[in-house]
Amino acid sequence: MKEHFRQFRKERHELPEKRRLEEERKAKEEDEIRRNQDFAQKAEEFRLQLRAEQLEEWRRTNSEAKEAVEKTRKSTQKHTGKSGSGTKRKIGQNRKKKVLESSSEESESENTSNEEVSDSSTSDSDTQGTRARVKARGKRTVKRSRRKAKPKKDKDKRPSERTPPSRVYKRGKSSKQLPVRQEDEPGIDGEPQTPLTGNFKGLSAGCSQTGLIDYCISAHKIYSSKKADVLRKLCEQKGLKFGLDMYVVIPLRHANSTDDYAFEKHLISVFNPSLNSRDRGKGGKEKLSKGRWRKGRRERGGCRRTIRLQRVTMMGYQGMHITLVLSWLTEHIDGREIMVQFASRDSWIDGWRRIRRAFGGSEIVIGGEVSRLGVSKAALEKGGEVRFKRIIKSKTTTERNRSLLISLLKRPRPDSRLQPLPTKKLIGLYKTAGLFSDKGTKHRLRMKLDRVIARKTGVTVRKRVNIKLPFDSRIRKNGVRSLAEQAIDRAIKEKPLVDFVKTRSRVLWLKNWTVAELLHNQKKYANMQEYPCPCRYLDLHKLEGHVSTSFSEMDVPTFVRNSKNVTKPARAISTDTLAKAVLLATQHLKVKEILEIEPREVLIGEQRPSTTWTDEEVLNWKVYLDGLVLTPIDRNQGGTAVLCPVLYRHGFGKTFSWNTNYEAVGTCEAEADVLKESRDDFRRSGLQAIGTWKPDGRLGAAYVIPKHKDLTRWRPIAPAPADPASMTHRSVARALHQLRKRLPENSTFYLNSIAELGERLAGTAIRLRVAGCDSAIGRCYDIKDMFSRIPHETVIQAVHHLLRLYKDKGCKQVRVSRRGKICVISNNRRKMDGCVSLKLKLILEGVKYDLRHTVVRCGEKIVKQVFGIPMGKSTSSILASITCAMAELRFINELGGDRRLIGGWRVMDDISVITGVREQDQKMIQ
Repeated sequence: MKEHFRQFRKERHELPEKRRLEEERKAKEEDEIRRNQDFAQKAEEFRLQLRAEQLEEWRRTNSEAKEAVEKTRKSTQKHTGKSGSGTKRKIGQNRKKKVLESSSEESESENTSNEEVSDSSTSDSDTQGTRARVKARGKRTVKRSRRKAKPKKDKDKRPSERTPPSRVYKRGKSSKQLPVRQEDEPGIDGEPQTPLTGNFKGLSAGCSQTGLIDYCISAHKIYSSKKADVLRKLCEQKGLKFGLDMYVVIPLRHANSTDDYAFEKHLISVFNPSLNSRDRGKGGKEKLSKGRWRKGRRERGGCRRTIRLQRVTMMGYQGMHITLVLSWLTEHIDGREIMVQFASRDSWIDGWRRIRRAFGGSEIVIGGEVSRLGVSKAALEKGGEVRFKRIIKSKTTTERNRSLLISLLKRPRPDSRLQPLPTKKLIGLYKTAGLFSDKGTKHRLRMKLDRVIARKTGVTVRKRVNIKLPFDSRIRKNGVRSLAEQAIDRAIKEKPLVDFVKTRSRVLWLKNWTVAELLHNQKKYANMQEYPCPCRYLDLHKLEGHVSTSFSEMDVPTFVRNSKNVTKPARAISTDTLAKAVLLATQHLKVKEILEIEPREVLIGEQRPSTTWTDEEVLNWKVYLDGLVLTPIDRNQGGTAVLCPVLYRHGFGKTFSWNTNYEAVGTCEAEADVLKESRDDFRRSGLQAIGTWKPDGRLGAAYVIPKHKDLTRWRPIAPAPADPASMTHRSVARALHQLRKRLPENSTFYLNSIAELGERLAGTAIRLRVAGCDSAIGRCYDIKDMFSRIPHETVIQAVHHLLRLYKDKGCKQVRVSRRGKICVISNNRRKMDGCVSLKLKLILEGVKYDLRHTVVRCGEKIVKQVFGIPMGKSTSSILASITCAMAELRFINELGGDRRLIGGWRVMDDISVITGVREQDQKMIQ
């Protein structure tokens, strides 16, 4: 059941994360849909714009064509009027020549370039009428000539030439069928071929304006994928301009990806800062972090500001264009000379101040003169070859402080040698001491520097200013912090020390009281003292004349019904409470008094109404149940049982005081002697190799809580929160858990997690089906009082059996990490940093010691458990589980070949066992 609850709690904790991921996924999908919609909208706008431009161009060419036709008609009429009828034959010949000229013009128009396609397509419809008229006249002239040539048919026997029928030209179509090139054929000079270029039709433009627009968009996609040098060649071939006056040339690749991202950030900040949405809130407004101020009106500029053209400084090195000069200098600190080429620019992406601060002392040769990098900005911006003789990186303040601390570790000096240093320098050394990885080194340096600062200023900086206040939403945290800073300003005179102490001040919220902590009083009645029965005048559910009920069966307020609810403090909002908390936090700074506090600076005036009770309200309500025992219920978190003291005393005595599983070893005054005896046995067993003995440890106080299903049955609780050997017990429990978990899957019924139940059920079903079983019969059991009914000898035998199994396999020890959950079973005796090595024999000694010293305080006396496992220690659950697992292992091994017919699953004290049944054996069972 515990594993099931843990799994349920884990799923509940993971639910917000799943919701967050689902919301992020939906947000990404919405962004993608919005992006696609924006692209479709922009494409549609582009189509409409291009269509409008094409229509305007068509109208213009159409008007020009009409004017040309009108002029031609007038000139033709004038010419015919002057020549008369005697020139008809010449006119026919001229018309025939015009037909030939028009046909030659058509053949030449088929080989025109791509840029003339749009003009020709728009003028086809205009010139179509003129061509038809010219050809019609030519046709009539040919007929007349044929009639006159009939008498000469016998003399000239050449076959008559038949004139081909006149073609019908449609708008936008080619004059003849052109070959279509395959996609894998390369174009001329690697150039994407356009329609009607070199007898090749690459992209099919439709016969309407829509087709032409689609062609333009497709051509734009093709040319946008080309590099700058290819586009330059194409423009030179077509006679188009290409350069800075037409385009913005942006390098597509630098030395590395970091350089690319830096250059991209620079371009966004210069050309379009609105694209940079980082650190911006709703509406595109910039978020101001702590310590930053808002820029002025002139600095902000707004939309009306003019963009100054900036040329980014580039450095050529080994064929690469580098813009991050600072990063390049950091990577090439190797002492050798390097020759680079600077371009004439005036903008530094890294910032010239940063470069000068870090590498200002580097020696360079520029223009034949040797100089320092920090004073050569103007010369570098002019461009030219630069030779780096030696790249020198200046040490930062932190690096200089680190070097001083290292020399202090190598050659320790007395505190008097450090005291003459300025306070600012000492504080810098104290900060730098935190950069050392070794804890011992860090501790020694900080202690030494803190002593020096304390002797010089009278203030210790190692102790933080922790203002501890009960959590209350009505308190302004920043107001309380500013109140502490004012007290620090009055107590300390040196500004560097004041600023550093302020950085070490913080407001800590203390956890408020829960309903359980205010109401539950079972530990007060956990003794054999007799208390009067207050049940006579109470109208509550009674058992044998005594109150025995729970909050779920009573009419209690909703807030009190759940004992896990957290109350709010009733007196934390007073200014006196805040002043005392600040004074207590700054007492090591010798702050004597706090100035008068303005309530509106530290408290929120208006607050929404809340259903949360204060601690005083809960205590006032508790008066109605005065004299009764209020105790938590086993396996019902948040539930509270209300019992008569008589019933609780009876249950406590039956579980502990009158139980033969416990024996008295003395009174509470003899607790020190009992702990001393346990400590001596701890050292004799050699358990100090696993964990240390806590000198401030003490014994736990035993009590009982009723069970959820039946309030008359009790669960013994022997807590050990301050057990002196708790560290050792935790390490032993983790090692045993790892050994039990690594047992073969079908050797026991143990389930490490309830999530494994489905897989184990499916495997058992397959195994029974293979064995020929047609059905299965099962039973479920609940082991009553499992912990209190297991003898110590049985527990030791089970642990010894488990360790012997691993010893036969060659296991030597178990490594348990001091921090984290790493636990490794090792076949060697090597040690590992950060882990505790537990030999198998030492694990058994830890279990024996734990069973020998299960001692608790029971009222006014101290008792020791001689039979059963105590509930409350870290080893309790694992010892009970191993005892059951070893019994199951022996049971399954004794079955022999019939083990394939058995399946079982156990979660602590709940076990289910099934057996497979064949069809012929079902009648015998019935």
